[in-house]
Amino acid sequence: METGIKMIPRLNIPLNSSTLSISILLVNIVIIYHLSNHDLMITINKEQGEGRIEHAVEICKKALTAHPDDFGLAVMLGEMYSKQGKYKDAFNELEKALKMRPRNVWALKVYGNVYAGMKDYDRAMDYYNKALKENIDEKATAWVYHDLAQLYLMKGDKKNALRCEKMALGLAPDNKAIKSQVSEMGK
Repeated sequence: METGIKMIPRLNIPLNSSTLSISILLVNIVIIYHLSNHDLMITINKEQGEGRIEHAVEICKKALTAHPDDFGLAVMLGEMYSKQGKYKDAFNELEKALKMRPRNVWALKVYGNVYAGMKDYDRAMDYYNKALKENIDEKATAWVYHDLAQLYLMKGDKKNALRCEKMALGLAPDNKAIKSQVSEMGK
């Protein structure tokens, strides 16, 4: 039976001037959060790229204090801890992320990178293979193959490394880093 009262979709709240203002405010807050979160990720990546990992870690830790359930920040912090050789801290952050999204390719790949950094190649291979099974998108899969190639190189297996890099290049033909690696390995 139609009552003539319009409802805010999915919330079952009557739509009137007050609730409309509140819903617009909520949408704006969500947009601002995502924009600021995006800007934050860009800042953290820039700091890392310019070699200021300690500063990037501090930014990420402060952001996680404000947003403890932010999956992306948890993975980024885990990745940075790994680069610093702080493997226990890296695993702690990645465990948090994997509890939020257990099948996420990025988190599984970074988990593999941590094991590779520890020279535990078998476990690294396990996590790369878990990530490949998810096969979410070509770009993510290409980066998993690229990291798997690096693992094979660490193990001294150039043949499988080149095979994985070629798989990565097939998925991301415009990726300059992968192209360069395939070219270098083909020599």
